[in-house]
Amino acid sequence: MIYRRIYSLLFVAPLIAGAYASGLFYIAEQSVIPITLFQLALIGSLGGFILLKFLTVDSTFELYGMEKWYALFLGLIFFSCIYTPERQQAVFYAIRFSVLLGMTYLIYNIIQKTEHLQIGVYAFIGSGVVVALINLYQIYANPEILAFNYLKQGMQIIRSTGTENDPNVFASNFFTPILICVAWMGTTTKKWFRLVLFGLIGIMLASVLLSYSRSAWISLFVGILTIQLIQRKNPILLYCAIAFFIVFLVSPTFQNLVLSLWDRIVGLFLGGGDDSTKFRVVLAMGALTMIADSYLLGVGFQGFSTYFQYLYPPQKTQWIFEPHNDFYMVFAELGLLGFLLFVVIMYLIFRQALQSMRWFRGIREYAWIQAVGLGFLASFISYMIFAQFISGLMLNSLFMILVALIFSLSKFTDQSRI
Repeated sequence: MIYRRIYSLLFVAPLIAGAYASGLFYIAEQSVIPITLFQLALIGSLGGFILLKFLTVDSTFELYGMEKWYALFLGLIFFSCIYTPERQQAVFYAIRFSVLLGMTYLIYNIIQKTEHLQIGVYAFIGSGVVVALINLYQIYANPEILAFNYLKQGMQIIRSTGTENDPNVFASNFFTPILICVAWMGTTTKKWFRLVLFGLIGIMLASVLLSYSRSAWISLFVGILTIQLIQRKNPILLYCAIAFFIVFLVSPTFQNLVLSLWDRIVGLFLGGGDDSTKFRVVLAMGALTMIADSYLLGVGFQGFSTYFQYLYPPQKTQWIFEPHNDFYMVFAELGLLGFLLFVVIMYLIFRQALQSMRWFRGIREYAWIQAVGLGFLASFISYMIFAQFISGLMLNSLFMILVALIFSLSKFTDQSRI
């Protein structure tokens, strides 16, 4: 039926596009709860899904097997809201996390055919390219932005809207589309299509590099390396090397940019006077203190920043008190039990991504699904690396969409359904 062919086009694609657009601007920024396109897309998708179920007299709702782990983790989060020093914020973000988990089940139920998944993948790549182009145009039109981003390395960034935003989260939004394209380059045999994919990768990769986010660079490098180790014959590194040397030789501007990026990379490993590296260590030490002080029970959901300021006055940490690692943040806020549940959930998602990728390897007629499965796996690994530098994974809408797509892909491991 026709309605089945437009599932993803009407429901999943707007969610992905809305998540990217929400990183650019708010619709009603001055309201109590800023309204974003992602929120509107989520409400529209849910309403459309319910209406579709009603019209087709279909009451089925599929689950992907993570319910008990989600329930235990959410239960602990809501329980910790009783004793957290930030109760109002904790309840708000707990509800937000619950909604995002619900969204993963909505997407899982919407995607019933490979055509639906394909539209979702195209939406990821298309949205990533559009946002990257907007960002690159803004930098090209305003060269002072590049100087500002370099001076504020890793702290804040000016991009398409002319406002200051977290460069790390902005750069991480390109993990999935870049890595799907990289994996796709290794499965396609059409040289012209490889060049198209490389062009799309170059556009998005340029936006990531100009964010000066070292955490995103490392995470993306690990993701690409993962694809290289699995595919072995992927030409992406050769293409990158050729393009790099050509542009480097003919463009003095690019030469200066490379030198500034190199300084940024060297600063990551030398540490020395790098405040970003120094205060990450202080934050980790603060997390260990919270864990010990709470007898491994945790200080409560969203309580990290408040408790950290009791331990280290903001004046001594240059007003840096937000956690920079999801794993020690969960340990400090939810204790040993919460940490173990979080690790188990991440492991089960990783295992599912790995199993789906392995199932489609070697089946040439499903080359694009091979690329998608490997791209999803590499993206998840990149997000796990990224979570060691920047917190906020549980509230990242694009990461949660990736989780939904990973489990949706597992539906098609039964060859009879493809």
